[in-house]
Amino acid sequence: MAPTFKDFILDNWQTLVATIGGLIGSVAMFFRGRKHQKSTDKLAEVDALSAIDALYDKASARMNHLYDEINEINQNLKAKIHDLEIIIIDKDRLIEEQKVVIQEQKSVIQKQSRTIEEQKKVITDQQRKLSKYEYKYGKL
Repeated sequence: MAPTFKDFILDNWQTLVATIGGLIGSVAMFFRGRKHQKSTDKLAEVDALSAIDALYDKASARMNHLYDEINEINQNLKAKIHDLEIIIIDKDRLIEEQKVVIQEQKSVIQKQSRTIEEQKKVITDQQRKLSKYEYKYGKL
């Protein structure tokens, strides 16, 4: 009599169970491996994002520090410019005062020059009178 399918199953049930179990295990391991790979990929993404976030924080802190330094330099320059503007205003005022003094001195010099010219005329006139007197009466 030829073995039937039932006989085959009864004779090889252990092998069949092991084979089916192996197949189920392989399928389960396949899906578990995919799940593990996905979780590994997610962990790698998280690590990369963490590294990027840390790098961003570091760069941001550095940029803030540089901004603060530049801002401080800018404030110092503004203060120096303000001081220079005050000095320029003071120098301009001093120049204007000196112009006034020079104009006053020029006026005084002109008056003195006129006075000298008048004195020269008086001296010349007196010399002429003296010469006439000496001519008329002889030398003293």
